[in-house]
This record gives sequence, structure tokens and C-alpha cells, in this order.
Amino acid sequence: MRHEYNTVRLHAGIGYVTPDDERHGRGDGIRQARRDGLGHARQARVNYRRTTTEDQR
Repeated sequence: MRHEYNTVRLHAGIGYVTPDDERHGRGDGIRQARRDGLGHARQARVNYRRTTTEDQR
């Protein structure tokens, strides 16, 4: 049970990473990759909406 708690479960208090990731210094990289991915997804949606007409949807 403790193994799963520390290596699988995402914790809100430390930015939705596992305690194991945070302890080994991977937390900041995971959070940054998540922010980058959300930014790219948003930009893709904006680009899609700007280049697609109602008839094409």
C-alpha cells in the first residue's frame, strides 16, 4: 500500500506528481512538461478554429 501511495498516486499538495518523482527531482520537469503540453494543445485549438469554417466542421 505504501509503495502505491508513493509511486503511483498523484498528490495535489505537491503539484500532482508522486512523492517519489518529487524526491528524485523529477517534479519540476513533469509540471513544466504538463504546462507546455497544455499550451501546445490550446494553440492547436486556436489555429484550428481560425482556419476551419463552419462548413468544414
